[in-house]
Amino acid sequence: MIRSINNTTTSFKGVGVSDALVKVFDAIARGGKAADFMVQDVTACGLPRTVSSLNRNREKTGKLNYIAATETALRESLTGTSMFLVPMAVQAVARKLTGTANDIPVKSIKDLSDIISKSTQNANFENNARKVFYEDVFTRVGENMGLKDKELSNFAKEITEDVCKIENAPKRNFLKRMFAKGNGTCQDELLGTLIDKFSKIKKTQVSNLSDDLLSAQLSENNSVAFGKLITYVKKYADDFTKKAPKNIEQFKNLRIGSRFITNVALTLLSGVVLVILPKIYSISKTNPEAEIDNVAEVKQQ
Repeated sequence: MIRSINNTTTSFKGVGVSDALVKVFDAIARGGKAADFMVQDVTACGLPRTVSSLNRNREKTGKLNYIAATETALRESLTGTSMFLVPMAVQAVARKLTGTANDIPVKSIKDLSDIISKSTQNANFENNARKVFYEDVFTRVGENMGLKDKELSNFAKEITEDVCKIENAPKRNFLKRMFAKGNGTCQDELLGTLIDKFSKIKKTQVSNLSDDLLSAQLSENNSVAFGKLITYVKKYADDFTKKAPKNIEQFKNLRIGSRFITNVALTLLSGVVLVILPKIYSISKTNPEAEIDNVAEVKQQ
């Protein structure tokens, strides 16, 4: 009986198409949001619409509509990509002009500023600012999870050590993350392991099964995905230690202001790009799909 169960288990390893699909989705997951966006945009929007345009009025003309298909392909590739790249470009410029904390949402800027104001009162802050700040952040997260005393202290220290280890680990570029399986020592892999560790700890603390095990609560009205929080904490620490502001309140207000301006600039620029794009992908002076409709009507007359 035991042998039969073992055989049944090993038979589900996946072969052929199913195995290939598992590998594809695994690669997409490793690629993150960029890969997820590209795959969805191309497969769900770009390709179906291009094929539809290619066959537009084929039953009337007997020909494929290459002009319409070309315009559709250009439109889908340009609009989808621009909606992903424009925000990245705006954020990069804003980050260069202000600081890395500009990438952090306003609520988290406020919470992290509140935490670091207390961290600066620690006697070890001057010599080890980053570690003290990290431990204070994860102490706040642990407290909001219900951890107490030594359990809370151990949690904050362990997570801080793991985060520092991630920061010192080698990076992998986008393509390597997607298509190359690492050895578990790169930043993205260590981050995935830490997120899994956090979710398991949180699972032991929550009584409500509807709670998001991947979110960390910084304050009553601000829950952040734990993976994003790791990024926010590092960017805030990088910016703060580089600028070394004497007035934390002023630093907070400057970053909140720059973040607001960045959001406005992002919205305006995205609108401008959407207005300009049709002039780029329109290779025909008239609508190629409507034009073929007119030609077909003339031939029928």
